[in-house]
Amino acid sequence: GFVSGVEETVRLVDRSGKSDLKLCTPANVTASTLAEAFVRYAASHEGELRDPAADVVLQALLAAFPCSGEGVK
Repeated sequence: GFVSGVEETVRLVDRSGKSDLKLCTPANVTASTLAEAFVRYAASHEGELRDPAADVVLQALLAAFPCSGEGVK
């Protein structure tokens, strides 16, 4: 639920034009898919797990769902 909440917050803030964050999750993305993206990211970025939870989740989602031409999927 927490991972989905971060994703929804970024989507709302981005839609209002008040954010430079570019998160391109599919419209039909499931909470399970978001959670799986976080788990994959966390497994390879253990040193970041001491950082604030919302920041780590955001980094995981940005890595998993970059907008076309940005980041690595």
